[in-house]
Amino acid sequence: MPTPPRPADAKLTGLIGSLRCCQLFSGLSAEDLAAIAAFSVARRLAKDDYLFRQGAPSEGF
Repeated sequence: MPTPPRPADAKLTGLIGSLRCCQLFSGLSAEDLAAIAAFSVARRLAKDDYLFRQGAPSEGF
């Protein structure tokens, strides 16, 4: 019987799928997407919150 994926593995797989759907990352290999996903940090925002504002200093990519 196969072992179910760990929650962290499932999140990483979901993030890789999301990155693959983004035009910016669509041409990258699975290995490149996994590398980007590994150091990505998810952020939760409340409705009407801003992820960033034009002209504000960058806090990441």
